[in-house]
Amino acid sequence: MPKDRTIPRNRTPVLRSDTDRMIRSFFLLETLYAEYDRGRAELERSTQHPICIEHCERCCERMTPTSSRLEAMYALANMSSLPTYHDLRERAQQWLTDRHVPTKDEPATVAEDFKALSHGPCPFLDERDKSCLIYPFRPLACRSYGVVRPADPWCPRPLHWTERDDKRMVIGRETPLGRRLA
Repeated sequence: MPKDRTIPRNRTPVLRSDTDRMIRSFFLLETLYAEYDRGRAELERSTQHPICIEHCERCCERMTPTSSRLEAMYALANMSSLPTYHDLRERAQQWLTDRHVPTKDEPATVAEDFKALSHGPCPFLDERDKSCLIYPFRPLACRSYGVVRPADPWCPRPLHWTERDDKRMVIGRETPLGRRLA
């Protein structure tokens, strides 16, 4: 008689609970992403200009966004259905390897790693057409840029007549949407 290969009953609720917690976390993250996307749309209506110029790449060339573990898992889970998944994953791994090169004599510190990882082009920037390869799954750092935190003066977005390079419109904390995003 073959051995029973089912999961013991006392383990099933834990697995189901972890899965449920992850699904719930992804749902909440999507809800938060939708709020930022609404903020972006609201600003675009107010400034009468897009927050981001398509194929501009300036911010993506100069800095790499950080993301939470949840955001990375969310992006990875969604990217896994893309036909380019293996290329994207390999690209990210190579990018990390290129920037983290500790030696036996002198291991990199967390601060050194962070500096190396946060400067330079984003690994998901397509060099050919300057587009984001993971745009639908981009992290909050990307979504919030120019929405709740001002874009840098070198950002080429056209300015509203009430703006200056050093004083750009953002969703303020005093607005209902700003309070939800804060």
